[in-house]
Amino acid sequence: MYFYEQFCQEYLHTTSDKTDFNRQFSHCKNDYDRVEVLLKNNEYINFIIKLCSNIVNNYDKKCSIKAVEQRKLGNIHFSKDQFQQSLTYYNQSILYATHNSEEIRLAYGNRSASLFHLNKFQLAIDDILLALENGEDDEKRKQRLNERLNNCRQKLLINSSSSLTLNDKPKEDLSLELEKNIIELNSHSNSKYPSFDNTVDIRISKDKGRYVACAHSSSEMKPGKIVMIEKPYASVLLTPYFETHCSHCLYRLYTIWYPCRKCITVRYCSTECEQTAWTTYHQYECCLISLILKLEKMQFLGLRVMTKTKWQFFQERKDEFMNYLKYSVKIVSEKMYEWNQYENILQLESHSNDRDLNDLLQRTIIACIIGYALSKTNYFLSDSMDNCNDNTIVDENLIYLCSLLARHLQSLPCNAHEISEYIEIPSQPLSSHTIELGAGIYCSLSLFNHSCDPAVIRNFIGDTVLVRLLKTVESNDELSDNYGQIYAISRKKERQTNLYDQYYFKCSCTPCIQDWVIYDQLPDEPRFRQNVSKNEFDELYEKYQKSFQNLIDGHLPSRNDQTVFETFLHFCDRYVEKPWKIYNGCQEAYKQCLSSCHHSKYIQK
Repeated sequence: MYFYEQFCQEYLHTTSDKTDFNRQFSHCKNDYDRVEVLLKNNEYINFIIKLCSNIVNNYDKKCSIKAVEQRKLGNIHFSKDQFQQSLTYYNQSILYATHNSEEIRLAYGNRSASLFHLNKFQLAIDDILLALENGEDDEKRKQRLNERLNNCRQKLLINSSSSLTLNDKPKEDLSLELEKNIIELNSHSNSKYPSFDNTVDIRISKDKGRYVACAHSSSEMKPGKIVMIEKPYASVLLTPYFETHCSHCLYRLYTIWYPCRKCITVRYCSTECEQTAWTTYHQYECCLISLILKLEKMQFLGLRVMTKTKWQFFQERKDEFMNYLKYSVKIVSEKMYEWNQYENILQLESHSNDRDLNDLLQRTIIACIIGYALSKTNYFLSDSMDNCNDNTIVDENLIYLCSLLARHLQSLPCNAHEISEYIEIPSQPLSSHTIELGAGIYCSLSLFNHSCDPAVIRNFIGDTVLVRLLKTVESNDELSDNYGQIYAISRKKERQTNLYDQYYFKCSCTPCIQDWVIYDQLPDEPRFRQNVSKNEFDELYEKYQKSFQNLIDGHLPSRNDQTVFETFLHFCDRYVEKPWKIYNGCQEAYKQCLSSCHHSKYIQK
């Protein structure tokens, strides 16, 4: 923890009243009290004032000189018909150009010319319109832009009539499939938990808490059924991918991108994503880029939860939220349990009572640093804190803000999920894999309990999660997710240690109770529960082997392969004793098939 280590070096090891401070902190019963002890300690306040003075507004800003330089380099390559190279420089020119400036108009106009010659006609149209909308006042340039606009529209019309597909925007194909799945789920969604299908119930028990189960009225559900689709309440892109993915929707950037209007750090796949990000949260985060680049992913996500929620909302619900923070008074809502309700996020399990004093101290310190830095932006708008100076006595609102943050920094590691992208390598299919792009907090997804032999699998389209059945379930069966500990990969002791260290529970799933062996030790031959038709098994097994071999040989999986895997898994669920090596292999092949067909992916040549 970067900031905690710095705090220890500059404060905890030098303060004269460390013993008294530790005693006060150890007597605190809730996050509000812990934050108050820290923020009313003069030496600590001096530390965060010093730290934040070097963080707020410390970011790389636009530079018209660099914008001109990059555009001129683009022009040189364009004049040599090197359109792909020119595009790279025009992208950089747009990155450095000031918002709504003449320089950005020129860069958009020039980029549209490169896109036209690269047959990216719809993208060229978008850039032409941006150049014109930004107030192009040179009549000759305006005429050239309008001529190019007409030529692009004619090209698109010709290509459309000839059935030639030019996929300028790969994101749109995934978005259309996602929209289709959402419409299908919404037509029969759960009345109380609308992100779930109506074949799913949310139940409560003393041992499991809230958990997801197959509804009592449901018949058998087979592998492949989508049981949940949900947007995150908040999501973040990991900083190593700021240059390659949209910082708002997390889709990969391909031909072009659109920068933030003020900083040169984050990029977007469309002007719509840039506008949405700016108006909802990035207007506050933009001047905290220096801080964000030092935060761990859950700390960044905690900041995003706050910036996306808005201070006015926190003020309107202050009494409710303060009662929850101080006295654990449950916030009761008669509304449906929806993805965009902050109170659902606030009340996720934090395991505060299970954490040791040092852990709580670390998270409280970081919450105070993030909260104080946020208070130095325009986050509070016209509130009295907006104009407070660094010598002002700590405001109760700041304690309130940091207390909420402290709560999230405890609950997010136990409830948030990684957001991934599938890297498909056709020449080496067995090397295809997923990478972690970001993190998101999902209201309904967080309700799934863990199993080392899960019933569902997650796939992501952008930052939207689709949850499908990985095995057959029947009425009243629990639908379990996996928190990263699969029985076939690691042994029971290792799994249970890792799960307890992060999630504070002892796993009691079937593989843990029965101590299933890892993959290499699994039986090669099936053990049938009852008499089955050998011909039926042999026929299904042969189809499975053919689809499995197609994957190994480098063929992209088809919808038919997906159906074959689902059918074979369903048969095994009904008739074959688990664990079984072939069954595990089929599950892994099915996961790869789903990732290829229904996942944000990047095809690596």
